[in-house]
Amino acid sequence: MPDDERRAPDESPPDLNALVTGMGESASLRTFLLAGLLLLASVYTLYFARVFFLPVAAALLLDFLLTPVVRWIKRRLHLRESIGAALLMLALVGAGGAAVYNLAAPAAAWIENAPASMQKVRARLERFKAPVSKVSEAAESVEEATGMGGADKETVTVESRSLGSRIFGSTTSMVGAIVTVLFLTYFLLASGDLFLRKLVEVLPRVSDKRMAVTIARETEEQISSYMLTSTVIHVSLGIATGIAAAIVGLPNPALWGVLAGMLNFIPYIGPLINAAILLVAGLVTFESTGHALAAPAVFVGLNFLESYLITPHVMADRMSLNTVAVFTGIMFWWFLWGVPGAIMAVPILAVIKTICDRVEPLRAIGEFLGKRTEAADESVPAAVTT
Repeated sequence: MPDDERRAPDESPPDLNALVTGMGESASLRTFLLAGLLLLASVYTLYFARVFFLPVAAALLLDFLLTPVVRWIKRRLHLRESIGAALLMLALVGAGGAAVYNLAAPAAAWIENAPASMQKVRARLERFKAPVSKVSEAAESVEEATGMGGADKETVTVESRSLGSRIFGSTTSMVGAIVTVLFLTYFLLASGDLFLRKLVEVLPRVSDKRMAVTIARETEEQISSYMLTSTVIHVSLGIATGIAAAIVGLPNPALWGVLAGMLNFIPYIGPLINAAILLVAGLVTFESTGHALAAPAVFVGLNFLESYLITPHVMADRMSLNTVAVFTGIMFWWFLWGVPGAIMAVPILAVIKTICDRVEPLRAIGEFLGKRTEAADESVPAAVTT
């Protein structure tokens, strides 16, 4: 009997196109799941091995920043990279040591008097808590009337570390991390293009070699330009804040200027923290509430000029990252590495975007991190934008 007659009437031959499509979808799902697991593993590793990765990331960013300076020393003074890097690092260590020496005593005094200062601030703010206190008393009265507040309450005492310990960790670990960053930065600067040449030699194809060189040069140019320009802007803001603090009458104006310049490296969040610190310092120092508000008000004005007039004009499109990506990146790296991670968040995002823009499979990520352009707006259908 022929095969066609043996087959059941309702049985049809398998659809090869549907089978291939199903296999492709299954492979895509497996690839997506594997990429998700790899991402989670990477985040887990970055968090729990931050003692290792944080100094390495900081040294790499400093290498991007300082490499043009070392090249300038080599070209102008005809010194080798190792000697130029040593001179540059000695200058940085000297400047940093002088700043720490001059500001350590005032900072220690403010930290030592922090408990008493916060009590004074709390007493000054009692007048503003009157409406909130009335609401709280009303809520307690309702609880007592309904019997919800009569149950025995167990008091739990939670031991917490000090603010300095939570932010920076112990002094020993912080000093060790700084020393590691300095030595690693020096070795990277002294080696010049050694690691880039070795990477180019390892890559098999010529196109990959060209891509590696392009990514390295473009990343170095963008990060160097961004960090140098932003450093000048933040230092200028710190100087202006110190002058304003001296005019207002705050003690140790240099301390507030340095603090403002450092915190301004953290976009959005850093200026808010600095304004709050200046408010506390003003309430502790001055009896008049208006006088106490002068220092944070002046800083907010200076920061407004810097954020909305000076920085957009100077930076232009030098760092083409959208605001949502920057803010999310700051939160992410703050969660992983604390304050140093928040400071390095924007340069790290810039490095990621540069790499993603040059690697075809990752180009969608680079597009997501970038700013919205007019061409992109024109490409969006009208039905989506309305």
